[in-house]
Order: sequence, then C-alpha cells, then structure tokens
Amino acid sequence: MEYKSFKELTIEMLTGDSELQAAYLKASFEDNSDQLGAIISAISKVAEVQGKEYISEDLSANANPRIDTFFKIIDALGMRLTVEAKDQAAQK
Repeated sequence: MEYKSFKELTIEMLTGDSELQAAYLKASFEDNSDQLGAIISAISKVAEVQGKEYISEDLSANANPRIDTFFKIIDALGMRLTVEAKDQAAQK
C-alpha cells in the first residue's frame, strides 16, 4: 500500500477543481486569521495545483507580502477576496 502525505492528498484533492480551491482558501483565511504562515501555505498549494509555481516562490521569498502584492497573487490565482460582517457569516 502506498502512503501519501497530507500535502500530497491535499494537492490531489484540489487539482482541477477551482470551486474547491476557493473554498479551501476561504476556510484557511477563516480558520487561520492570526497565522499568516498557514494562509501562505494554503495559497502556495493552490498555486502549485494551478501550475503557477512562481507564486509559491514569491511567497516563500517574501514571508510578509505587502498588501498590493497579496492582492496581485490572489488575482493571479483567479480568485478575489470579499469581506462580510461576522454576524452574517454566523447566519449561513
């Protein structure tokens, strides 16, 4: 039996599914709002499955990306960020 790492399984699961990639990033932002490293890791995984390794390299070289760089990266992944009130999120 071949065993796969959590990272390998995550990448396998995300490959080819843009809706799942968006949900994965959203969950990462919501669950790790105080852990930039975890968010960057999630973005890097999505970049990897999209074949955009240069984004992973940019993120690893810049552990604290500027906000404009961050928005450019999200855009390059075909995503956008939205903001909602906490009480609205709790109602969903």
